[in-house]
Amino acid sequence: MRGRLKGTWIFPLLLAGLIQPNWGQERTKVDCYDSVQGSVYNYGALTLHGDEYVPFQKYAGKLLLFVNVATY
Repeated sequence: MRGRLKGTWIFPLLLAGLIQPNWGQERTKVDCYDSVQGSVYNYGALTLHGDEYVPFQKYAGKLLLFVNVATY
């Protein structure tokens, strides 16, 4: 019985990580740099091989996750 209960704490921890406390609240605008105009939807990115430009406007209304994978 002790072996069965060993990992039971993982599932509640996973569920707690999925909770988004500010889901229904209005987002506030933050001005980071004066030189940046508009929103993220005014920009885009090249695909991994650089052969196609993907505008971020394509993803309007959806959640976006930007991950910095640059190396130094």
